[in-house]
Amino acid sequence: MNNEMTLNAPKSRLSQLLSLPLSLLKWLSTYYSQVLERPVSIRQTLHLLHVQTAAFLAIFPLGCSALFRFLCILWLISALLKCRSALQNIC
Repeated sequence: MNNEMTLNAPKSRLSQLLSLPLSLLKWLSTYYSQVLERPVSIRQTLHLLHVQTAAFLAIFPLGCSALFRFLCILWLISALLKCRSALQNIC
């Protein structure tokens, strides 16, 4: 006699934790698509977030050293160039 049991395993905890950031990225991608009036992929959304983070750190840390501010400005320029090339690939 065969004893078979079907188990309906719930989603793993890891997949549940990973689904939240992905859904936020999809929402941001939709938002950027509406603002730019053209489709924006998740990769391009990550480029835009990268530029925003670099700009925030280049502008707002007022009490930091000149070296830190200079490095943040270099990071901002690098992020802007990468974002520009990524957004030019929009059809």
